[in-house]
Amino acid sequence: MKLEIKRIVRPVQLRDYAEEYGDEVVWVWVNPPRAFRMRLYELADEFGAVRDRLEELAKAEAEKAEADAEANAETTNPEAESMGEEVERITGELHAWWAELWSQSRDEETHWTAEEVGELIEAARDSDPKLWDFLQERSMELSNDHRAGVQQKKS
Repeated sequence: MKLEIKRIVRPVQLRDYAEEYGDEVVWVWVNPPRAFRMRLYELADEFGAVRDRLEELAKAEAEKAEADAEANAETTNPEAESMGEEVERITGELHAWWAELWSQSRDEETHWTAEEVGELIEAARDSDPKLWDFLQERSMELSNDHRAGVQQKKS
């Protein structure tokens, strides 16, 4: 091919979320291949299916416990344990997906690991839940804008 398709990255300016973040940015790969983009939706579907099944199992366990109120024995459900492992697997893959999306700039110091994404999510969940929402939404918005041909305004 005569033309190399470049990995294009655009900044998510964290000051757009809260001015206290100043010049901090997260660099987003806005032109990943279709298979990479689709993987996010596949993981979300997998996660939703596991979550739904866990809810069904919890409801069945609650009904069983209610019916067996006199038997105070704790029972573990192997399927529920397996689903818990599946949640961990999918969560790890989601963290890795975001890490890859945010690790395409030339400056390797701006790159993310899956563990760092997980730490960010946990910290945000504890202190500032809307930060994680902002990062996800803004990352997708930059990618969608790029795909639609919307040019980023020059400052």
